[in-house]
Amino acid sequence: MKKVITYLMIYLLSGTFLFFGKVFVYMLGDEHAFGNSAPFYFSYFIYYIVALYVIYLGVKRLGLNNRSKTNNVLDITIFIIYVTLVYLIAIAFISKYVVYFV
Repeated sequence: MKKVITYLMIYLLSGTFLFFGKVFVYMLGDEHAFGNSAPFYFSYFIYYIVALYVIYLGVKRLGLNNRSKTNNVLDITIFIIYVTLVYLIAIAFISKYVVYFV
């Protein structure tokens, strides 16, 4: 049961950061916020660095136990597919809803 909770926490925390981080950084690019200035590009850069670090920590945490390589590869593949889907959902959410707010 502890392993399932660990997996859920990894998936939820990484998905939440990727989704809301992408939306937040997009909203910073509004002309009422930072616009196309240096702080916007800096925050965009920091978002991608932290997102890569979160993904790295998630993958590292998934592969800690002494399990077969097939199980490790399957877990890492599922996690990367999940991260990709969350990122694509964030882009779709931005283009459908957030564009009208900013």
